[in-house]
Amino acid sequence: MITVVLGVGFSGTTLVSELLHHSGVRMIDDERDEYDKGGKYEHPDFQNVNMNILELLDEQAFHLRVGDCPRVLTVQQKETIIELISRQNNRYPEWGFKDPRTVVTYPLWQKLLQQHRVIAIYRDPASNWPRHRWRGLRKRYSNPWRAYVHIRQWVEYNDAILTIGEKQGADFILLNYEKLMSSNEELDRVADFLGRPVDDRRKPGMHRSRSQGDMLFRGVRWLMNFTPYSPEKMLKRLEVTHAVQCHAFKKKTVTEHK
Repeated sequence: MITVVLGVGFSGTTLVSELLHHSGVRMIDDERDEYDKGGKYEHPDFQNVNMNILELLDEQAFHLRVGDCPRVLTVQQKETIIELISRQNNRYPEWGFKDPRTVVTYPLWQKLLQQHRVIAIYRDPASNWPRHRWRGLRKRYSNPWRAYVHIRQWVEYNDAILTIGEKQGADFILLNYEKLMSSNEELDRVADFLGRPVDDRRKPGMHRSRSQGDMLFRGVRWLMNFTPYSPEKMLKRLEVTHAVQCHAFKKKTVTEHK
């Protein structure tokens, strides 16, 4: 079985990938990866395919939009993906991959992956705003635009993820990063989804409290609620989907213990 991890960059996708890898779902070919040394439990071959499809010259994905996905693959790209999937299938009974760019390229992967599961994770856009804002003085004038681009991407990516989830049905699970870090329910849901125990790889010391963002970010966020890229409307959609899944899991758990 193949598992695809989806989410906006810096939303917890690395943690999910690490959890899977150490629970029997092979995400990289090495035995382990070191986040503090730049590792992201992100298989470089899948990353390279996405960069090739999107014609990226470096790993920067800040300006990527869902509409940037080409309509079709080139012959070479299709052959590369088929060979990559076949190789991983031959190596591992259960495997997967994660790369935030896959939210954009997913329609092309979907046609070739055949049966697969999707694990998505979301986080309030304010939490990863510090990763995108310009901290120095030289380009601080660009921060309003950077905040706009960040929120727009957050909305577009999560809209695409929810659409994918609707099509995947029972083969889709949506996780909340804050709840994943603060309770065991999300781990239990992942274990149930995978049908196997999950190795707890969380590091509480790396979890920072939920941020509201700086004043500039909060201002841009408020204004964008009056545009098609409303973060509050998207957050509500995510929370409703997550709540429905959690309710179904609790109901299933109660039934199994009767």
